Amino acid sequence: MSRRPLRPDERRDWARVASTVSPLPGRRAPAADDVGVVTPPADKPAPRGHSVSAPDPGAARKTAPPPPAERGGERRVRRGQVEVEARLDLHGMTQMQARAALRGFLFQARETGRRAVLVITGKGAPDARAGFGPDAPGVLRRRLPDWLAETDVRPFIAGYAPAHARHGGAGAWYVFLKRR
Repeated sequence: MSRRPLRPDERRDWARVASTVSPLPGRRAPAADDVGVVTPPADKPAPRGHSVSAPDPGAARKTAPPPPAERGGERRVRRGQVEVEARLDLHGMTQMQARAALRGFLFQARETGRRAVLVITGKGAPDARAGFGPDAPGVLRRRLPDWLAETDVRPFIAGYAPAHARHGGAGAWYVFLKRR
């Protein structure tokens, strides 16, 4: 990999970012001249007809996703020591319907004091399993972490984890709620 010099706008951005941090003891902050943009080696050109586009800024999360469940809680549910207190099956729903149903389900579960719930998303259409990217199967499964990261839901989510095979495997998730 090689480094290229920074463009003037990149230097300005770097100076703005660097001014917000302090170096570790015994170190100095790198100057804009010390920093370059790493470019991958150009050993293979991109195939014709394929282009790399910038990610959609509207698709970015507004907050960090909930943390994965602590291993102890996940293990207790998998071993049957903690019972799944409620289930929500999202099969056959559109994204909008599934998001609304999930939000209502989580708010109700929290109000009733439930701590471990199961959300069944499904695995996606079997004929499309080979796909990758935004059109890959299992849209609800892929979107669940985004929905759990929304600002009004995130504060009471302790974490989530893929379900055990007896609870649905890759097509289901345990969602752990914080205590009220």
